[in-house]
Amino acid sequence: MKRLVLLAGLLLLVASTGFAWTEAQLNQIEEAAIAANPTPEQVQLLQQYMDWRDAQTMPVTPYVPGNSVDDLEEFWDFEGSGDPFVPEAAEWEWGEPLPSSDTAHPGPGSAYSGTNAWATGLARPHGATAGDEWLWTSEPFNIQDDEAYFTYWHWYDYFYWEGYNVWASIDGGATWELLYPDAGYPDMQGFDGFLDQVGFNNRNGVHDYWGQETFQIGQYDGEEVMIGFRHWATSVVEYYGVCFDDFELFGTAPAGPVDLDLTGTVTTIPPSGGIVYYDAHLINITGQTFANVRFWTEVTLPNNQVFGPLTQIPFTIQPFMDVTVQALTQEIPDIAPSGTYTFTGYVGRTQGPYIDDDFTFEKTGVAAGDYHTWEGSTFTIEDLMYGTASVPNTYALQDAWPNPFNAATNVSVVLPESADLSVAVFNTLGQKVAELANSKFSAGTHTFTFDGSNLASGIYFVNAQVPGQLNAMQKITMIK
Repeated sequence: MKRLVLLAGLLLLVASTGFAWTEAQLNQIEEAAIAANPTPEQVQLLQQYMDWRDAQTMPVTPYVPGNSVDDLEEFWDFEGSGDPFVPEAAEWEWGEPLPSSDTAHPGPGSAYSGTNAWATGLARPHGATAGDEWLWTSEPFNIQDDEAYFTYWHWYDYFYWEGYNVWASIDGGATWELLYPDAGYPDMQGFDGFLDQVGFNNRNGVHDYWGQETFQIGQYDGEEVMIGFRHWATSVVEYYGVCFDDFELFGTAPAGPVDLDLTGTVTTIPPSGGIVYYDAHLINITGQTFANVRFWTEVTLPNNQVFGPLTQIPFTIQPFMDVTVQALTQEIPDIAPSGTYTFTGYVGRTQGPYIDDDFTFEKTGVAAGDYHTWEGSTFTIEDLMYGTASVPNTYALQDAWPNPFNAATNVSVVLPESADLSVAVFNTLGQKVAELANSKFSAGTHTFTFDGSNLASGIYFVNAQVPGQLNAMQKITMIK
């Protein structure tokens, strides 16, 4: 079966590059690759084949992430907290709206949905002291789409001398710009005494019912934006004010509170392919839940082409999540060209990244091997919640690279748990010529270098042993 797979791989590479290896040559290369004791001619032929493969460019389909405004959604129903808003003044209250003590202006009596909402007084008219009072987002939002917008539901009862309106800031609240709802403000003449600002009040009729408003913010694409509700009241009258609920944003994502960090732990891949290992750390410093997000990965090849997505995993970012998922893997096929790669991970919604991180890894050549796919790790919601991950589940001695080699080669051993490991090199007479390891090692992949510069050319054998778990032998060929 392995012979058929190898031959199929050779034929596929020939087809993809157009190089005219004959079928007889392919058969000779295959025989050389699996020969127990290759002849000098076979070693030379195999080296010529590896040099040819090393010069090939792997055909890939470039992948370009795109955004979908309807998928980049944040939603707050204010049931567990008042996030993402914080009050600038005590006039704004978060909690359960109750019928007001003023029977002439009783207020909504309840939230639009659930129990809690924001209001300028949950069970009372707004204060009788004239004031300019703000409620704004505690953190800015990173606008990811030129069609971004937000909506919310409100119930209000204002005298026409007063009211509220909505603002945006791109400098952390230092300056603000007035936003206009899609349906327009009912008072376009300006609040009396409030710098002639337009906004929501009773100038064109009492709004004693719940209604939805929509504001466009796509004009801030690429900016970090705070949203503010500006309430102004007079000391002459005491109406209920405003109550709002179910705040929803589309085309935005939080900036800053969520962070992703990727760390490569095994980042050198032999010509015959292998596995990149890495750890991922995700932190959410807010009490907010981000549902329907995805973690996905891609690689940038040595020729700067982007290949992916390789892994796509849906999950939910939980409030105050702080987890490290260890020993994630990415298989690198033997056919992948040699050179420096960039591995990038994203967390976002439907390929609309708002956070990402990357690291580099090296592939040292191209040679026929047992790795033929770009298969990556998978993990579950439980893995993220409890910080566990898919660690290697088998003991293995990986292919040495390079092989054949001139003076030095690298040998890797995979351990699914901490264990006593010994790695040694023997000649064809069974004599030990080098000891690469003989101690206890932690779980993971460990790489050792065999330096044969003081030894003669020829065939040697690498032996890796873990008592009761592993006793593997591998042939290596040194050519000087």
